Amino acid sequence: AGVQEAGCRALIRLAGDEANAVAIVAKGGIEASVRAMGAHESSAIVQEKGCAAMYSLAANEENRVAIPAKGGIDAVVKAMGAHESIVGVQERGCLVLLKLAFNEENAVALAAKGGIAAVLRAMGVHGSSAGVQEA
Repeated sequence: AGVQEAGCRALIRLAGDEANAVAIVAKGGIEASVRAMGAHESSAIVQEKGCAAMYSLAANEENRVAIPAKGGIDAVVKAMGAHESIVGVQERGCLVLLKLAFNEENAVALAAKGGIAAVLRAMGVHGSSAGVQEA
């Protein structure tokens, strides 16, 4: 899990620049994040960093469309469900779902895939977390 966590951290840092985020997506960065999350479902830190990587990669409209198409919504919702008590997973999950929801088709997909329910659960479980509430 340590290698996958480090890989997701690297994507987060590199994707801070929009041009890098576009290049990372073109080279399979979304799929790598989704695979890391799928291979280490029990690791809260991999789930948190995977969500954070997808948030960073969602730098433009094209990337925000690509993330759901490559399994990103499913991975985030699954992570949030598996780690309901971990505030970092919930906050990062809420942030990426919010960013994706600005696209109308993504918003419909989020609702169909349980994204809205995941956000509401996170807000209920972590009522005292400003990070989750503000995300």
